[in-house]
Amino acid sequence: CIAYAASKGAVNTMTLSLARALGPEIRVNTVCPGFVQGSWLREGMGAERYDTTKKHLEDTTALRRAGGPEHMAEAILMFLESGSHITGEFLLADGGMHLAGAPLRAN
Repeated sequence: CIAYAASKGAVNTMTLSLARALGPEIRVNTVCPGFVQGSWLREGMGAERYDTTKKHLEDTTALRRAGGPEHMAEAILMFLESGSHITGEFLLADGGMHLAGAPLRAN
């Protein structure tokens, strides 16, 4: 969807601009989630498409599991607790979805 892609690009550009403008007092980073399990996504996608997508990710991504809200919270906490020298960054928290072109090892 073009609107979704444009909004993601805007968030990334805003992250860079805010990191430049607000440092050194404030650090600005972005967590970029992949598929995040939840009833809101299931309702939005429809049950069949949601289940098919989740199964596909569990079969093909490097970590072999779909993420949940707790995984996004862990990523945010990582920035908060250990990221005192990190700003203007994008953390892909997608279980390896972005590695789709890379060969995966057999189980």
